[in-house]
Amino acid sequence: MSFGNKLKQLRKQNNLTQLQMSEKLLMKQSNYSHYETDKTTPGADIIMRVATLFNVTPDWLIQPDSNQINNFESGSANNGSINHGTQNTYSIPKDMLDMLISEQKLLIELLQKLMNKS
Repeated sequence: MSFGNKLKQLRKQNNLTQLQMSEKLLMKQSNYSHYETDKTTPGADIIMRVATLFNVTPDWLIQPDSNQINNFESGSANNGSINHGTQNTYSIPKDMLDMLISEQKLLIELLQKLMNKS
């Protein structure tokens, strides 16, 4: 399943419109639509925003063959699997994947520090 298909699935599961999603991700609705239809490949910042918004892992979002929603914190599968639609595949360069993993670890560390201050 492509990033766009996963993005659309998450949006629909949360009863959001494309306009509402674009507002949450701080972008124009037309730009959001291009991500959902796989016309545009997202950068690391968009992938991280979506992962954070829906509490999923960035690697789940970018791995085209992944068929389960992975929880951002634990990496475990959520309730059941996602149905596969048309499969669009693309590859993410290793340096980008490494950067996403690094950013994810930094975000987790930051969240843990913020939670400890409360």
